[in-house]
Amino acid sequence: MSKRRRAAPQGQVPPGGGGESERRRAAPQAPPVRGGETKRRRAAPQAGAPPGRGDEPMRRPAVPQDEAMWGPPAPEGEAMWRPAAPVGEGMWGPAAPQDEAMWAPAVPEGEAMRSGAGPEGGPGAPEGEVVAERGGKSKRRRASFEVEALSERGLTERQQRILFAVGTVLVVLLGGFGLTAIVSTLGVSAPASEQGSAADSIGLPHPDEYQAWPSPKLFAPLADRKADATGLKAEEVFGTKTLKSGKLTLKLLGRRLDGACAQVMWGGEVLAKLATTGCTQAVRGLYLSADRRYVAQYTLFNLAGQADAERFVQEMATLYRGGGWIRPLESPSASFVTDGYTEASGHAMGHYAGFVWVGRLDGQEPGPKDDFVSLTLAVRGAEKAIFRRVVAVTGPETPPAK
Repeated sequence: MSKRRRAAPQGQVPPGGGGESERRRAAPQAPPVRGGETKRRRAAPQAGAPPGRGDEPMRRPAVPQDEAMWGPPAPEGEAMWRPAAPVGEGMWGPAAPQDEAMWAPAVPEGEAMRSGAGPEGGPGAPEGEVVAERGGKSKRRRASFEVEALSERGLTERQQRILFAVGTVLVVLLGGFGLTAIVSTLGVSAPASEQGSAADSIGLPHPDEYQAWPSPKLFAPLADRKADATGLKAEEVFGTKTLKSGKLTLKLLGRRLDGACAQVMWGGEVLAKLATTGCTQAVRGLYLSADRRYVAQYTLFNLAGQADAERFVQEMATLYRGGGWIRPLESPSASFVTDGYTEASGHAMGHYAGFVWVGRLDGQEPGPKDDFVSLTLAVRGAEKAIFRRVVAVTGPETPPAK
């Protein structure tokens, strides 16, 4: 490939005729400036080789004898330092074909250089196989991270990676929570079912409404159980077979005295509160109205002191909603409907805590003709036994002296 020569710098004259050529000293190096300043030009590398490579020194070839050292001046319109390249050729050689890489030979038609599968009908590099790269180096091709089912739904490879990453994080978190729950339960045993655990509370009825009442001053003599050390008896509290309030009459269906208070209640939270009251006895009585319309139960707890009784009846104001309640007595004649509507109230009387529980036998809510107030007053007739104990502690009133 021929190169155009640069114009000789001003002030220098080529050697005269006679066929003799004289080698001149190179002019001092100076930065290239348009307009005639001189600089030594590097030899162009061979066509097809990258810039800066090659074993030939970067020198200008010898000038023929019949030409000036710097050659004739370059025609106007041409670059001073860069030779004009033919159309379609680069600076260092012919332009590479469009289908070929600049420094590597073109991939034969029918084969894929990086893809796992070649073009139609052509062999491709199997997935995971070593693939040749530029410069003679080899590199194991990275397998594609795709799931066919997700790809069919339109998810890209990047979206699939994100989906798998999120799923992995969720699995780790759920596993951590599960492990924490298992470890936290080690060494913790649930209360036995006969002691009223929440596990066997399924199907047990509980009230829909509840009210708590503190101890009246009348029961101050019974504020401490030490002043009333005699234990309760079932016939003492439920000695009367019939209770009346206005036109309403209740008949006693059954009674029971328990020395272990935990057997009378269900629910872990209630049992925990009851254990702090010093309860030693619990007595229950079940009633049915004469017209077989209402069912009622009265339960009396013998606690350590008045403070325990008032605290316990007040705590039941929140615990009755699901934390636990009193177990109903069983009778073939009447019982509380599991999902029926009932009402209850707690009354502190010195160191005693009494609970009234009433409802309709059919489990329906009270209507205009239902008087739950009178029903509650009738059931509280069992509290006459507590009034008798107040008298037993304080003694009969002495009539004033005349």
